Amino acid sequence: MESRNNKKRCTGRMTKHLGDLCIQSGLIAESLAYYTQAAETLKSVNDWLWLGAAYEGLSAASALVLYPDMQRNVPLHRNASLQEGSPRKSSSASQSATLTSRKIMPNTLTAEDILKRYREAIIHYSKYQNAGIIETEACFKAARIAVEQSHALQAASFLQNVVYINLTLSEQERIQRFETLADLYTQIGFARKAAFCLRLAATRYVSPQNPAPNWARCYALMLQSLPGHHLTLDPVEMRAANQGWPALQIQLLQELVLAARRTGHSALATRHMTFLLQTMWTHLR
Repeated sequence: MESRNNKKRCTGRMTKHLGDLCIQSGLIAESLAYYTQAAETLKSVNDWLWLGAAYEGLSAASALVLYPDMQRNVPLHRNASLQEGSPRKSSSASQSATLTSRKIMPNTLTAEDILKRYREAIIHYSKYQNAGIIETEACFKAARIAVEQSHALQAASFLQNVVYINLTLSEQERIQRFETLADLYTQIGFARKAAFCLRLAATRYVSPQNPAPNWARCYALMLQSLPGHHLTLDPVEMRAANQGWPALQIQLLQELVLAARRTGHSALATRHMTFLLQTMWTHLR
């Protein structure tokens, strides 16, 4: 019995590997077939890690069919009239353009099943302590697909899962993770979370553990995080808006002053400090 399971396990893994080679070669139809077959085989022997990989491959191949022109860098602006799950025009056009392709490509997942399979893959990855990296990558990929489908809340759910994954990373890898989170949160309109991730990335650039601190990059990211904290460097607009959390805004402005001074821009630091006193005087203690 054990020998039979091992044979199935090896067959399933090899089939999944063939799917990887096909998708890398641009043979999408063949990869779909291999991934589907591999998933069925691996599921029968409870090979969860490789089953998750097969599901991820199947989802990636299906996404290539459904969204061949997927724009990962075009921001998704939230709108009160845009209901959760309502496809954007670009997504609809993409799906219409590939309708013929889907008919001649069996095993292609639907838009809803792509996210479902990604979620199952992430659950299987989470069962293994050393699979944190591929679990993180799968979360980012699933979030990008959810952004393309205009599923902002599902994208946020995948991104939130990234935060809970415990990884041992270098400072540069931590920075890259926070910047990617900030970019995706910005695309789904979660400005406050994007700003929070930008601040974390900025602090990592100058942390004691960073062998090559970069105060210029820290300052640039701090500036980018201002809108998410309801901050503007125009005193008139700042007083008129009167929004946000004063304690947090004061802390951010103080960090901005420090970053400007450490980059050698004393005049800029003085300007930020003057702005802080002018707009936050009533909240200073």
